[in-house]
Amino acid sequence: MVPLMLLTPVSRHENLERITASVGPLVEKFDCNWMTFSDSPRYARPGSSSHPRIDPSKHYGKPILNEMLDRLRDWGGSSIVGFLDDDTIVPESLADAYTEFLKHYPQKKAFTVQQVNKDGTMRIDVRRNRRRIDQGCYFLHTDLIGSHRFFAENGADATLFYGADGEFYHRVRNETSDQWIDLPIVGSIYNALR
Repeated sequence: MVPLMLLTPVSRHENLERITASVGPLVEKFDCNWMTFSDSPRYARPGSSSHPRIDPSKHYGKPILNEMLDRLRDWGGSSIVGFLDDDTIVPESLADAYTEFLKHYPQKKAFTVQQVNKDGTMRIDVRRNRRRIDQGCYFLHTDLIGSHRFFAENGADATLFYGADGEFYHRVRNETSDQWIDLPIVGSIYNALR
């Protein structure tokens, strides 16, 4: 079985208990490592947002994710990697999605899942709309990640950090589209802890 690794940069430490409760069943059921790293304000630049609703202090996790990606091989070698924001939780159905992926698509190296809002309404069904994809929707093998990184420089406008999830996904998927399967299973709850 290919191990699962979840990476979460954390600036909202108060959410860790609830995220841990949601990730726990995955860790118990699969060979799964969940790694959290404390975000650092060194990545944020006060007032660095051109969008009135984006708080720059909450979007500096991309550089630390890049550091995590640089160290993946040291940590676990070959694995399926997923990313969770520190306000996103995963429902038990993510375990169903991973089981489905492993059992029915062993020739594939990446999968996507659906994402709902915290009120249960569908936010993203990747089979129909990939434009607004969030990092809680995609899981990919370390082989596909290669040198791909989240494009967000230290001190960059926070809107770039906010859009980096989708840019990363689209770059990797465009290069490796034959390796992906889109599963009609809810795998994450967007902004569940806000």
